[in-house]
Amino acid sequence: SQPTLALLSDTTHLAAASLWVGGLAILLFALLPSRQPGELAQALPRFSRIAMGAVAVLALTGTYQAWREVGPLAALWSTEYGKLLLFKIAGFLLLIGVGNLGRLAVRRRYVVPVAHAMAVSGTGAIDDVERDRMLRRLRRSVGIEVGIAAAVLALTAVLVSTAPARASYVDPFDATVQLASGGTAQVSVAPARTGANTVQVTVLDAAGKPADAQAVTMTAALPGEQLGPLPLLLTKVDTGIYRAAAASFPRPGSWELVVRVQVSEFDRDVAQVEVPVT
Repeated sequence: SQPTLALLSDTTHLAAASLWVGGLAILLFALLPSRQPGELAQALPRFSRIAMGAVAVLALTGTYQAWREVGPLAALWSTEYGKLLLFKIAGFLLLIGVGNLGRLAVRRRYVVPVAHAMAVSGTGAIDDVERDRMLRRLRRSVGIEVGIAAAVLALTAVLVSTAPARASYVDPFDATVQLASGGTAQVSVAPARTGANTVQVTVLDAAGKPADAQAVTMTAALPGEQLGPLPLLLTKVDTGIYRAAAASFPRPGSWELVVRVQVSEFDRDVAQVEVPVT
C-alpha cells in the first residue's frame, strides 16, 4: 500500500540513519583520535545538531513504516516480525538516551566554555591531562553509541528478511456455542496457526456468569486429512475457565473441536466448533 510514500519514507529513513551512524563512526575513528582542539570545537556541536535532526526523521519515518508493516497492535508481540521490531525500538531508544548524554556533554564541555578554552592556546584554562580525560570520556560514550547502533543495524538486517507482521498475523479465533443445559461455552484459539496454540473454554451459566462444571474435556479432529480425534488436555485456571496451553494443530485446515461439559453426574452437554487453522 502507498508505494510512492513508502519509497520516500524508506529513502529518508536510510539517509537519516546514514548521517547519524556514519557521523558517529567518523567521530570515533577519525576525529576524536586526532585530538585537534579546533576541529573538535567546530565539528562536535555541529554534529550534535545534525544528529538531533536525524533522530527526529528516524522516529517519524520509522513510526510510519511500523504502521504499514505491523498492522494490528497485537501483532507486535504475537509475530516474529513484531518481536524483532520491539527489540529494535528498544535499541533505538537506548541509543537516543546514550546520544543525549553525549549531546549534553558536548554542550557542557565544548560549547561553553571548554570549546573556546581548547581552541585558544596558552590560556591555561584546561591542561593536557584534563583535556585527555574529557576526550576519553567522550570517546567511550561515542563507542557505546556505535556498538548499540551496530546491534540495531543487525536487527534491521534480520527484519528485512522476515515476513511483515501484517502478512503473518492471524486474528485469534473466538466463538460462543449454546449448551443444552441453558448456558454457553466460549471457545478461543490463539494464534489459530499450525503448531502450538492456546485453547481456552469458558463455561457460562444461563445468566452469563462463569460457572464451574464437574468436568470439561475437548477433542480436535481434521476430517479432511483423517486426523483425530486428538484429546486436548484442559486444566482449570479459574472459575469456569479451562485452558490447554500447548494444544498442537500439526496441519492447516478446518479443525473440528468437540467440547464436552459434564454438568452433573448424569447430564453432559456436547458442542462442536469449527476452527480455521492457517
